[in-house]
Amino acid sequence: MKALKCHHCQNDAIYKCRLCGHLLCSEHTEFRTICPEHKKKATLRYTIKEKASCDNAEIRQIVEKLWGEDEQLTHDRTYNVPNLSGYIAKSNGALIGFVSTMEIDDDILIVALGVLPEYQSL
Repeated sequence: MKALKCHHCQNDAIYKCRLCGHLLCSEHTEFRTICPEHKKKATLRYTIKEKASCDNAEIRQIVEKLWGEDEQLTHDRTYNVPNLSGYIAKSNGALIGFVSTMEIDDDILIVALGVLPEYQSL
C-alpha cells in the first residue's frame, strides 16, 4: 500500500481536505460543522459487502496506517480490528474502507470505522 503524505509536512496523511483535495495529517486538520446544502455529492462508485477473512490483511494495513496499530480499546476490552466481523467498501476492486463490529449479547458494537484519506468527504 502506497504511503500517503501530508501536503504540508510529509507526515502520514489520514484526512483529505474536502475543498481542495490535499491529504493532511492530524496536525494540519481542522474540523468544522457543515450543513447538507454545502456537502459535496458523492461521485465515487463503490460496493459494500460483508467482510471475509481474506480481507484481514488489507484491513490491517489500513488500521496501521490510520492509527499505528491494529488493536482498539473499546468499553474496557481490547479488540484486534482486522479479525472482527463487519463490512468493507471497495471501489474498482480496491478496499477503501471498513466497519468492524462485535456481537455482545443481543447488541452489535461498532469497534472501528476507517476510510482511506483519499476517499473521505465524498
